[in-house]
Amino acid sequence: MSILLVPLDDRPCCTQFVQRLAAMSGRELILPDRLGNFLRPGDPETMLAAMAEPHEAFLVSLDMVAWGGLIASRAQAEPLKSALGRLQKAALLPRGRPALAFQSIMRTAPTQTSREEVELAERLVELSVLTARRDPRADSLRASFPPTYLEDYLTRRKQAHQLNRLAIEQARQGSWTGLLLGIDDSRTEGWNVLETRELEPLLPPNASLAPGTDEMGMLLLTRLIRPTRPIEVRWFPEDAALRVGRYEDRSLHAVVQAQARAAGVSLGQSARQLWVYGPLGEQGEACEQPPVGPERAEALIAELKVALDQGLEVGLADVAHANGGDLRLLEALVSSGLAPGLIGYAAWNTAGNTLGTVLATLACWPDQPSPSQEVVRQNFLLERLLDDGYYQAEVRHQGGLAGLKDVPQSVSGSIKRELDSRLNRLIAAGFRPAKLEVELPWARTFEVRLQIA
Repeated sequence: MSILLVPLDDRPCCTQFVQRLAAMSGRELILPDRLGNFLRPGDPETMLAAMAEPHEAFLVSLDMVAWGGLIASRAQAEPLKSALGRLQKAALLPRGRPALAFQSIMRTAPTQTSREEVELAERLVELSVLTARRDPRADSLRASFPPTYLEDYLTRRKQAHQLNRLAIEQARQGSWTGLLLGIDDSRTEGWNVLETRELEPLLPPNASLAPGTDEMGMLLLTRLIRPTRPIEVRWFPEDAALRVGRYEDRSLHAVVQAQARAAGVSLGQSARQLWVYGPLGEQGEACEQPPVGPERAEALIAELKVALDQGLEVGLADVAHANGGDLRLLEALVSSGLAPGLIGYAAWNTAGNTLGTVLATLACWPDQPSPSQEVVRQNFLLERLLDDGYYQAEVRHQGGLAGLKDVPQSVSGSIKRELDSRLNRLIAAGFRPAKLEVELPWARTFEVRLQIA
């Protein structure tokens, strides 16, 4: 099956991850040219031209089609009329072929490239919460923003909401086989939560809504493949299911349920299992994880050994912290030699990002993989362990590497040296010999593109 993916932007999580899962499932995935790259929008007209070609199926980011990508959808540099027109044109192009669309529900914080923008974003998030609570302190905070700043921001929010409603109506009319609205970085209160509650009653049967944005392409690829095997979810500890992630609007259990609905995955007793290594209390940042003992990680490893010996297929979602893996768990995985036996692993960004990645990986994995599919699985697993586990939680925060933008590509050399040493440890733990390529795709250190060969 030839599938055209119009991604959210050109980051690895939106392109490379989906390519890995497509290859694991034996599908051909095609990407258009001129995708969005950080502050440079993609070219919507190129996306529309690609959609006019005779592909068998389509996975379409409406943020890319309307504005040129996720970052561009927050800035909205073009008139709303142009964005509306592109969505209306895009809906006509699949012509009865399977076409799954996804679109973000705008997060509260705008994109930040300076310390001043970080401070303004923090105040916006606070104002969003106070406004949702109808707290009178919101009035004085509102008056503290620069002239027209808040008015312009709220106008963009209204326009994004209007596009969400248009996408829902297109799905209702059958222009899209399916639609997923992803809630970009959230909290349990705020403007985007209010917008979500307004949109939910409008969803037709072929549309769904789930926390997370960057993993939407993976979830809809899974839906397109139509997996038949159920996935069983196990929680470590069990009460982690009820905890709310740092950037989510609902419990982790509810996140998995919503993502499974979006991906067309049934949850139930199965030999194919999603193991969730959850937070013990409030979820914190991986770079600030406390130096605790290895006992908890070793207990999971003991259960994992039994499961793998029994022939269970396990994907491990580490959401003990946000923005990176639990280093004690990673150490236990490597030292035990069990890491290569996992179907998948993730620990990146938000809990929704991580859970959606592992859920999709498990669902896309075939019952009888070919040798080439097995190579793709192992490469993707290695990339995730190195990126999510080592880079995000540890290497990215070492001296001299941090940066919001304009980080020189020469920094990737320092990153590669650090990750090569960890790759050697993973190879010693049972992975096949491999070489690593490293790139900073957005000239900042928040994300890295790793290529295992």
